[in-house]
Amino acid sequence: MMTIKLKSNERLLIEQGVNRYKVVGPGRVWLAPWQRAVIQFTVRPQSQPLHFEEVRTLEHIPLNVKVRVNYQVDLTLFTSDFLPKIPGLQEQGWQNAIQWQTEYVLRQMMANYAWPDLGRQAIQERLERQLALTLADGLQKIGLKVNGVCLVNITLPIGLQNTLLRAEQDCIEATGRARVLQQYFNIFGRQITQVMPHIMQWEYMNLLHKNGKSHLLLTHSNLSLAGSQSDDDLPQPSLQLQLPTLKEAS
Repeated sequence: MMTIKLKSNERLLIEQGVNRYKVVGPGRVWLAPWQRAVIQFTVRPQSQPLHFEEVRTLEHIPLNVKVRVNYQVDLTLFTSDFLPKIPGLQEQGWQNAIQWQTEYVLRQMMANYAWPDLGRQAIQERLERQLALTLADGLQKIGLKVNGVCLVNITLPIGLQNTLLRAEQDCIEATGRARVLQQYFNIFGRQITQVMPHIMQWEYMNLLHKNGKSHLLLTHSNLSLAGSQSDDDLPQPSLQLQLPTLKEAS
């Protein structure tokens, strides 16, 4: 007679006769000569991290999603027809089933939500509940109980992040330029069209200065170097711009 000692969260599948299976444990188990130990498995709570790429939203925006599924083997879900399948499930079968079912359900659910909404905590909690309930229905057929699902992270791909960042920067710059032009209009009023060439030169001079290229000489009648030094000992030149004097209203 063979003896096997099982911990509190361990179980043993034994075969007693042809295609007759039984789950035993925990504690000390004695096997009769006609009984055979098939496979040992755990019933403790477990957690499986998953990572899916290009999960598309309602607007077809691809997202990278990290999910964690909390589950455990539930003996109350076992049937006599299910017991012979346990050896195959123990060898990564349970993990693989969680992987593909989670991906299938997640992609369907995420397609119902817009990208801005997915940043809201209430929406993420709703998704977690829906995903957990749907997975529970499918995984109970293979003896698993879902204890919960966590959306760990939802992010845009790096390339798309950079594209959106550049677009946002362009928008900010355009808004800033529009405000500057509005200020010029407030100053010059109807004479804005007359002084616009000078304004453009002045803005270009400022741009060169900000970029550390103020040593460049702009050849224009209203833009000149202050001082007359030789090219050999020419320091950083001082650029000057003369704007026309506003005419007083008659």
